[in-house]
Amino acid sequence: MILLLIEKIKGTGNARFVPLLRTWQAIEYKKVQAELQSAVQYLLKEGQIK
Repeated sequence: MILLLIEKIKGTGNARFVPLLRTWQAIEYKKVQAELQSAVQYLLKEGQIK
């Protein structure tokens, strides 16, 4: 479920989620941290602030 949520956030393309994802990343396990980092990188590269 967590990975699906991260994918949904990524799919929005909304870079405003980056601070939330970075905060969340600090308290998660390694596998989820990696997915969160991937989402942050994607949003910073492809995302737009809406």
